[in-house]
Amino acid sequence: MKKILAALIVLFVAMFLIAPFFIGTAAEKQIDKQIKNISRNSNVDVSNIYKKGWFTSTAETTFDLSQVLNQYTGLNTNISIGLKKIIVKTRSEIIHGPFPLKRLYSKQPVLKPVLSVTKNVTKIIFPPDVMDFTPTIITYISVLPNGNGIGAFTIPKTEYKNIYEGNEIKIGEVNGEMSFSSDLQNHSLKFIAPKIFLKEKKKEIAINNFKFATENEKNKNANFKLSFDNIDIENVKISEGKFNGTTKLKDGLISFSADLNIKKWKSKNEKAGPIEFSLTGKNIKKSAYDQIAKLLKEYKNNSSQDKNNKIANVFLMTQIMALLPELLAESPEIVLEKCNITSSEGKSVISTAFKIDGSKINNANDIKQLIKAIIFDFSMTVPEKIAEKYKSDDENAKMFAVQKMMIKDGDNYKLNVLYKNAKLMINGKPFSFPDKQQNSN
Repeated sequence: MKKILAALIVLFVAMFLIAPFFIGTAAEKQIDKQIKNISRNSNVDVSNIYKKGWFTSTAETTFDLSQVLNQYTGLNTNISIGLKKIIVKTRSEIIHGPFPLKRLYSKQPVLKPVLSVTKNVTKIIFPPDVMDFTPTIITYISVLPNGNGIGAFTIPKTEYKNIYEGNEIKIGEVNGEMSFSSDLQNHSLKFIAPKIFLKEKKKEIAINNFKFATENEKNKNANFKLSFDNIDIENVKISEGKFNGTTKLKDGLISFSADLNIKKWKSKNEKAGPIEFSLTGKNIKKSAYDQIAKLLKEYKNNSSQDKNNKIANVFLMTQIMALLPELLAESPEIVLEKCNITSSEGKSVISTAFKIDGSKINNANDIKQLIKAIIFDFSMTVPEKIAEKYKSDDENAKMFAVQKMMIKDGDNYKLNVLYKNAKLMINGKPFSFPDKQQNSN
């Protein structure tokens, strides 16, 4: 019994007195690894001073965003040159595991062993001639034995006012949570901002109860959500908005969905609500999509390239056309499943489906094959009051009326356009363009 008790005492001493020193060393290596990942995967210069103790350590980390900002502002002339240098400084207090004796935040793991628990006080330093205040972010991170991390963060109440330029920022205390994998490829983030107010000269925007959440799994799924109670932008008021977006990758194919819902929308002269929007896509070949996106990004980022250079434009289009067979092989499609807008005049409903039938394409350079492979289906229902107003006010709507494209259905006007097998159908009937002479009469 005494031997067992002695062994337990030794184990206790090792766990709470000796282990923290070695875990502090492991935590230092893990932090250094994460810093190298950030430097490797971005244009951010990172420097770190780590002072290791037995039970606690401290670190001072500096992130120089100059390279990123120089690249970004160099491509966007509307952004002030003064913003080309922003420094982010973080001072960290690190408590060593496996079972830290100090609790830094309310959601800190208690029963799970950790490499470390860290409190980080981060300050964003702008050039003084651009913005004379320093926002602060306080984060708490628990690093697990496998290198993954979980934590929480707070952005204290922030207020800034420049009476000379008419700029103003007011943000209530923001609280959130986060998690990340050891390689930073999988991560999640969510936060709530109770009040946001921004003013630039006479332009103002106010947002109440803004909620944001995102979750990403490398080469798998990504989810994005945001919501708000209301937004006031100058003379426009938007109430109870929600947006959800998802992206999935399976067998090399991308699918996505996006949903937007707004309860009320109001301006000086118009009001509407609810507004419902739903968009989906599927069968998009990731390898081809990534290559096309890369080509477009390189073309855009090449600031020395003359965008009016016809040879460069033709070369870019040739490269994209070469990737079309791969992109279209799986019959990609994009569907606007729902676009519903309710107003005092009634409810407008729009849906659209666009698809490429890859089985009909043997040669993506053959324009005839591409035309025959396109399937387009558009449907619209508009209240009579709205349709009549646009018939009298809008020249394009007059053409619809002349061509009898919209048909009366009770209190609504309807239109269906179907393009398939290189044939165009309007409201279920073959369409032919009206004779110019007849139209002029």
